[in-house]
Amino acid sequence: MILDDIAAGADARRWMADKLYMIIEKRLEDEKATFITANLSLEQLAEAYDTRITSRLIRRGVDKVIQVDVQDFNLRGMEACSM
Repeated sequence: MILDDIAAGADARRWMADKLYMIIEKRLEDEKATFITANLSLEQLAEAYDTRITSRLIRRGVDKVIQVDVQDFNLRGMEACSM
């Protein structure tokens, strides 16, 4: 399963946190892989949602957090358009 851009739900954080928690907990229980993208670090996700969620993202010790610093895909090429 891929959960893309989980930090985008700023308007419904409490609802989103509850649903994310349930999904991540079930995926862990079933030992299924889950890929998650966000424009926030783990620390920022913990502040924005809940530490329960971020702790489960790295719970088993085999989980990996990979930080990739790239420009937003939708903004690529915008510099050329504004000239």
